[in-house]
Amino acid sequence: MKVIFAGGGTGGHLYPAIAMAREILKRDPASKVLFVGTPEGIESRILSKEGLELKTIRVKGLKGKKRMEQMRALLSLPQALMDSLSILRSIQPDVVVGVGGYASGPLVLASFLSGRKATLQEQNSIPGITNRILAKLVDRIYTAYLESHSYFPKEKILQTGNPIREGLGSGSREEALRHFGLDPDKRTVLILGGSLGAHAINLMVSDMVRTGDWAWTPVQFLHQTGEADYQEVLNAYESSGIRASVHPYVHEIALAYAAADLAVSRAGAVALSELCVSGLPSILIPFPFAADDHQKHNACVMADTGAAEVFLQEDLTPERLGDRIRTLLTDPDRLGRMREAALGHARPHATKAVVDDLERLIKVS
Repeated sequence: MKVIFAGGGTGGHLYPAIAMAREILKRDPASKVLFVGTPEGIESRILSKEGLELKTIRVKGLKGKKRMEQMRALLSLPQALMDSLSILRSIQPDVVVGVGGYASGPLVLASFLSGRKATLQEQNSIPGITNRILAKLVDRIYTAYLESHSYFPKEKILQTGNPIREGLGSGSREEALRHFGLDPDKRTVLILGGSLGAHAINLMVSDMVRTGDWAWTPVQFLHQTGEADYQEVLNAYESSGIRASVHPYVHEIALAYAAADLAVSRAGAVALSELCVSGLPSILIPFPFAADDHQKHNACVMADTGAAEVFLQEDLTPERLGDRIRTLLTDPDRLGRMREAALGHARPHATKAVVDDLERLIKVS
């Protein structure tokens, strides 16, 4: 089996592809798996550590860019398409899987033009414009949200949920707390802003721990900051005297979820899928500039069933966030209901479902 995963840019696009690649290689170690992304995307930093092969093409995004940047992006497309066709001729894949991100478009288009099988994996409740266009060219579209189905040809949809990283939902809390050097007698709040961190959340939490009244709340924090804000956030915890394990990037994400009693997170689709499989209650702060406001829509699906509380970034203050964290941590019944609701959203077998279908597509080609 030869598969190209096209796209990336953020962890939300990349990690489902990694999960699918791992499942393919687990079933048949002789399979060939290749990732195609961009030099600037997170894939250029993560995949080498995962032992997975990456080729890059030069392509830029169009949406939300200034006129001159859009012109440069358009001028780059013919070369990106030629590079994509060259990669397809070299690898001769059985199927191309577009997972979103700038590199997805040229590879999926090249696959269509060369008569090869192609699929999309759509993580969000509202698809981006690229996937809406590419949907007409592919053989199958794997979705996570029913809300996305109105944007795609119904005969091509297979709702699977989002493929997620192995080990989620099965970690030991005690082992996880030891790993991060945290106190088993304290409640743990996990702060996530996506794979690159979230500057606004980092600043809000830093102000929250410096100014809030935490004396009567036995709480500690596990915080993924991203590279840019790491030192500032670390200094905030140290000056507050609150126990915290602070990291630019948490590689042992399954242990992080296992250690936590509550998460404060952006509302990227894959993060939400991971929270659900882990049964972790959450306070969600959707990224206000996400394309088509899809993070807000993702979060509302969680809130509607009681799995999360949702706050718009512009409506939230450090004081209000601190109050909600303290209120939830002192209400075990509420946390229990949120945990059950999160588990009700979980699709732990999504990776298997996608790879099963990829195998069926290849057999009928």
